[in-house]
This record gives sequence, C-alpha cells and structure tokens, in this order.
Amino acid sequence: MLQADAQDLRHRHDEIVSSWKIRAEREGLDTLIAERRQLDRIAWICDPLPTGTASEY
Repeated sequence: MLQADAQDLRHRHDEIVSSWKIRAEREGLDTLIAERRQLDRIAWICDPLPTGTASEY
C-alpha cells in the first residue's frame, strides 16, 4: 500500500513538473516567478497567522 501511495505521489509530481515546464515555455519563466512572488505577497498580508488573526501591514 505504501508503494502504491509513493507511486501516486511520483506520478503527481511528474505531472506538476511537466505542466510548469510547458507554462514556462509558453509564458516565460520570469512571468511565472513574478506571478508566484505576487501570490506570496498577497498571502503574507491576507492569510491568517496560526493565532487566527490577520497580519498587519
């Protein structure tokens, strides 16, 4: 059972990597990096902290 779970995770990993490679070729790696940084900034401000309160900006 653990081997089947590990194989599923490897398959999902390969699918994710493939999809990001295709996006990087189509949209450009710099665009993907900028998008990720923007999402990180939004998450830093909007996501609640472990205490359940939003961070201050």
